[in-house]
Amino acid sequence: MNPGWAILSGHYLNAWGLADLILASGWSGRLVCLRRDREPTVLMSLYGRGVDVWTVPDSQSLVDFLAQRIPIEDCKWLFFTEERSLEEISAAKLHPWLTTATWYPDVQCRLCEIMDRLLFYDLIAAKGLGNVPCTVSGECDPFSEFGAQFFFRYRLTWVRGKKTPRIRLVRGRAEWQDAVRSGEAQGYGPADWCYQEMLSLAPEDNVSVCGWHDPTNPRYVGTRKVLQFPARQGNGDVCELIELQTALADTTRKLLDELRYTGPFELEFVRDTRTGRYCLIELNPRFWMQHPLAGANLAQVLVRRYLGMPDEIAPNGASPRYWVNTIVALNRLLRADFRGWRYLRDPQAIRVPPLAVTLRWLPRFSVNLALRQLRRSWPTFS
Repeated sequence: MNPGWAILSGHYLNAWGLADLILASGWSGRLVCLRRDREPTVLMSLYGRGVDVWTVPDSQSLVDFLAQRIPIEDCKWLFFTEERSLEEISAAKLHPWLTTATWYPDVQCRLCEIMDRLLFYDLIAAKGLGNVPCTVSGECDPFSEFGAQFFFRYRLTWVRGKKTPRIRLVRGRAEWQDAVRSGEAQGYGPADWCYQEMLSLAPEDNVSVCGWHDPTNPRYVGTRKVLQFPARQGNGDVCELIELQTALADTTRKLLDELRYTGPFELEFVRDTRTGRYCLIELNPRFWMQHPLAGANLAQVLVRRYLGMPDEIAPNGASPRYWVNTIVALNRLLRADFRGWRYLRDPQAIRVPPLAVTLRWLPRFSVNLALRQLRRSWPTFS
C-alpha cells in the first residue's frame, strides 16, 4: 500500500529543515520538493535520501502539474514554505485532485487578511487585538505622516506570480523616489505598496511567537533574532529560544482564533522603543525558516499534527537553544565577521544545512547572491 506523498513547496532552508523532520517522524512515503522555472540552482538538490526535486513550468498551474504526476486516489500532504503556492492551492480548492490532499491553513482561514499587510493591520486595529505600527496606503504622502524616515514595503509578498522586493528603510525624498521608480520599473504601482512608521532595527527587538495553533490545543514557543542578514531588515540567520511572554501568547491566540487559523505559523513582533510595547508586524501562515527550533522544543508537533500523527509525550533528547543558518555563518567568516562563530559551535544549536553540505553549496550561493544583486540593480535583467 502506498503511504502517500509529502510535497514541499520550496527548495531552500525551510524545505531542508522540513524534510529532516518529516523523515525523522518515520515517514515512509514519497517526498518531493518543488521549484519553479527560472529559479536558481536549488539547495535541496544536495539533500539525497530519496528526496526528489521537481520543476514546475511557468506555463502550467501548480495543481495541474501535480495532478499529472500523482494519482488522484493517492493521499498527499502539501507543506508550504512560501506564500505563492499556498495561495495557488487555496484558489484551486475545488479541484478534484485536492479531495485527497491535506494542507494547512485550511480553506476556513481568512487568508486574504493575512497575506495583505494593510488589511492585516486594519483587522487587528478594528478588533482591538493588539498593537500595530502606523501604516498608510501607497497613495498617501509618507512625509506628512512620518517625517523623513519610514519603511517602504509591499502589501503582498507575491503579486501576479512574482515576488515583490523586500521591505526598505527610506531616509529622505531621494531614497523614496528611488524606491518608487524601482517599483514602477518592475510593473508595480502605489496600490501595491504602503508606508510604515519605523520601529526598532535591532535584531534583539524582533521576537516571534511560533508553533502550532488550533482552537483546542495550541502549542507555542518564543524566539528572537540574534543576528540577521541583510543587516537592517533581513531574515534571522541566528535565532534563539526565549521565554514566551504571557501577553504575547494571549495576543497570538486571540488573533489566530479571529482568523479561524489552524496549522503551523510564525507571528512576528517588533518592539516600539518609544513606548516599550511590542507591535504585530507579520504572520507567516506556513513553515518559516527557523521552524526546526520551535519543532524541537514542542516534541515535533508541527510535523506530527500536520501528518495526523499523535503528539509525543516529550521532546527527544536535550532541547536546542539556537537555530543557525550555516550558509550565512560561513559566509560571515569568509568576510572576517566572527559574530556567528560561537553559535555555529554551540552544542545546543540546530545547524541548517549540515556544515558538509554548506561547504558544497557556498560557491552556488555566491553565484545566486550575485544574480539577485544584479536583478535589484537592473530590474529588467532576467
